[in-house]
Amino acid sequence: MRPLPLSSRDKPVPLTSAGQWQEGEWASSTAMDLPVLEALVKKMDPASDDGQTFIAERWINWSGKGMDDRLKALFADTAERDVNKPDEGKTATGPNMANAARKQDIKKWGKSDLNRAPARISALALGYLGDGQEKALVDAAQKLTDLTQPDEDAREASALVALGIRNTILTGDPKWSEAIEFLGPIRKNVWTRRITDAEKSKVEDFSDNKTSHGAFQAAIAALNGAKDVQDVLDRAVRGGGESDRVAAIAGALAGAKSGASKLPPWWQKLYGWPTKVDAIPDQVNSVMTRYEFDEE
Repeated sequence: MRPLPLSSRDKPVPLTSAGQWQEGEWASSTAMDLPVLEALVKKMDPASDDGQTFIAERWINWSGKGMDDRLKALFADTAERDVNKPDEGKTATGPNMANAARKQDIKKWGKSDLNRAPARISALALGYLGDGQEKALVDAAQKLTDLTQPDEDAREASALVALGIRNTILTGDPKWSEAIEFLGPIRKNVWTRRITDAEKSKVEDFSDNKTSHGAFQAAIAALNGAKDVQDVLDRAVRGGGESDRVAAIAGALAGAKSGASKLPPWWQKLYGWPTKVDAIPDQVNSVMTRYEFDEE
């Protein structure tokens, strides 16, 4: 996807239809993110076999728009494993999917460092807002990434997005310098360079954003100097490439800072699988009521 023409950049990006998507219909990143929220509502641990199985089965039941051939093959392989598994010594769907993902032929599909995983991780942070839960959040984010993309960059990008959302909810800032402390020393240096580069760049500089780190960097660039959530989303989708994934990451971080009251009013027109948009705030609230926050 090419960047939008410069002549349109002084106006908000309109809610519209394109290709297979109808006006207001959310894309696959949101469809795959919402089952994570459902698991949290059910008080399931997304890092556990049961939690991953619930999420993986919801994904397979969805199998909707926006799936590439690689993901279709993975879901089909996982479903086949579940049907053919013996009665004794069963392996749950979540571990089956992770195992199938590890066995996908890299010669056929290429590396699994793709932007899909960090774009579908935003709801996870809501389950790990308590004191000292950062490491548990990293573990859960990486395990959910492993369900489809067992790649080092993808795992770390997902963990950083989740930590950034957590930090932003709690402090108003993603605090990337703190988030990268949960990576190993060598990888910490890699991501420090990437974040520093993104913070001084424009979204368009990362139009080649099919990779997890490319989409992550584009999202950070979209946040630079943005006025509000609408501005962040406009910057993200105007950057080109797979801008829907960039917008999913950047929008989650912007929304974590602003809160629901500052979302653009058109959010109420959104729709898709697996729930109605006006049910999502109630789901979020049911998770957030588990925490006690100091009144400011």
